[in-house]
Amino acid sequence: MDEAGWLREVILPDSEFTLLRRTRKVPSWRTLSSGSRRKSDPHYVPPPRDVVRLEEVIVTTPTVSLGSALALPPQTQPVRAAALFIGGSGTHDRHGIGGGIDLGYHEVLDLLASFGVASLRFDKRGAGRTKLGKDTRDASFGQVVGDASCALAFRRAHPETRGVPTILIGHSEGGLVALELAVVNTDIAGVAVLSTAGRSIDKVLADQLMQFAREANVGASTLQRWIKNQDAFFRAVRQVPVWTPDTVSASIFAQRHQQTWYSELLARDPLNFVSQLQCQLLILQGDHDVQVSVGDSELLAEAAQGNGVVVEHHVLKRLDHLLKRVGKRSANRAEYDRRRVSTAVAGLLIRWIEGLENVRSRSCKCLSGSTY
Repeated sequence: MDEAGWLREVILPDSEFTLLRRTRKVPSWRTLSSGSRRKSDPHYVPPPRDVVRLEEVIVTTPTVSLGSALALPPQTQPVRAAALFIGGSGTHDRHGIGGGIDLGYHEVLDLLASFGVASLRFDKRGAGRTKLGKDTRDASFGQVVGDASCALAFRRAHPETRGVPTILIGHSEGGLVALELAVVNTDIAGVAVLSTAGRSIDKVLADQLMQFAREANVGASTLQRWIKNQDAFFRAVRQVPVWTPDTVSASIFAQRHQQTWYSELLARDPLNFVSQLQCQLLILQGDHDVQVSVGDSELLAEAAQGNGVVVEHHVLKRLDHLLKRVGKRSANRAEYDRRRVSTAVAGLLIRWIEGLENVRSRSCKCLSGSTY
């Protein structure tokens, strides 16, 4: 790729690659600007107003305006606590919908609101009502944390959620962001991490690569090449401060726009954040998750216990990375299946939050290891 990021040359591997000429009719593409969608695409349907009041709002950041939604209990019910929800990686809107996949975030948060726990959720950049932003080419993990921090400030200032206990809930990568915010904001009553890694991103991605290779029946030589390339990429992220054609290989230089993102992500240790928490911690993990392991959740729980953090840890049976019941299809393909998030997730969150309203003890207490 050239300096402007345009594709300049394609180099084919020497083996395990066949190039065939085929003639295909060019399809008639539907543009995103048309506002059209297939009937089969997932979409969010708000609950009735007498169950959940959904308020569409805008969270302003220094570079982009985030489309957001505030889920509130009905007028007849007081707000008992207020959460900021931080979604995982990928491009999805505030409800957890994107690319034909419904992550199910809205299911959990709307249910929490019906029990008196308000929550704010927001688009990822480039999804829903949110543009990519003028700093897209300079993407960094710090931007993700900054967006969440702006959303937290907005939630604090909202008149209906002011003065109640503040909860942070993060899924997957969002769990790491939630832990960081909980460390730097001392007024947080509790942080809940769902399917969140306890190791550095390179180790997590190595496991994901192996899982994908098994599902796709990838040959041994191809898998070894993938592993070698991934190791070389992260070695360059750690050891080479400035990427140029002279300091890194051509394949790594082509990925230079990801250097800042991954270097900042590697600098954030989830176990270090856990050890600094001054609030209570809830860990929810599915035992059939192929993206983050049960071992990751155990690392988080052990770090909390070792530093006197009040922690509750649950491993949920037959649930995957999205905390949905596993089906017959492979894990990577099952994300497109229409399944609902297990009701146990919202149930455990509600019970835990109810305990936070009156419990402010900093003594070490662990309810680790519960299995559902």
